[in-house]
Amino acid sequence: MPHRTGIISDTARTSFMERCIMQYDNDVRDHTPLIHDATATAMKTALTQWRRHIQRRGQAAADRMPAVAAKEEAKTECSRWISHFFQVMRLWSRRELGDDGIGKFYSTDVMSKPSSVCRTDDEVLIWGKRIIEGEKKRVAEGGLPMQNPAVITFMAVYERYRQRLQEVQKKKAELDQAEDTVRALRPPIDALIGDAMAEMEFALRRAPAAARRRKMRRYGVRYYRRNSEPKDHQTLPFAEPQVESPSRLRRIAG
Repeated sequence: MPHRTGIISDTARTSFMERCIMQYDNDVRDHTPLIHDATATAMKTALTQWRRHIQRRGQAAADRMPAVAAKEEAKTECSRWISHFFQVMRLWSRRELGDDGIGKFYSTDVMSKPSSVCRTDDEVLIWGKRIIEGEKKRVAEGGLPMQNPAVITFMAVYERYRQRLQEVQKKKAELDQAEDTVRALRPPIDALIGDAMAEMEFALRRAPAAARRRKMRRYGVRYYRRNSEPKDHQTLPFAEPQVESPSRLRRIAG
């Protein structure tokens, strides 16, 4: 006996409810629906709400993508400026200042600071802040301001990156909120789908197995078959009913 598949994805939930409601509307005209009127009404209401929040989640995910791309571009630019600043500072310290202790203003040993580009958001934030604050401290104590690159120019690059990062964080919060709403809707949706399936099985409890599966498929129920099982004899829809073991019709929890 083929197993009935579970509703294991949001797309499957949407597809089942759409198919179930469509078939119910067709059958109710002939007074032969397989699910109760109350269940169909509740499913229509739930489907409207479900679609709205699924679309909202999809829109939030789509809106986040360009924000992430803009942030990554700004991060790359900012990390290059950071790398360039310390390379210039290292050369300047060796050739003109002769002061290996200059790194104290930037909370680092300039001579040993890697020149590689920062890879993570945290690295860019930390080192960018150290450059800006360190340059202010060094100049305040009588040091000559850096000219190439000038810290005032870097501040604009750094602030642009911070704004892009904040925008991504805002978009991420909106996406998380939309996902939380969808997650909260899944249990009642699954319970409603389970009720509909149970009502179909009860309405068709005396029907032959193949005919029962054929009619339930019209309502969106899907089955999978073991390799060792024969195909349904669709040419014999009125064969004698078969008594099926509950263990052979297990439901996969969605």
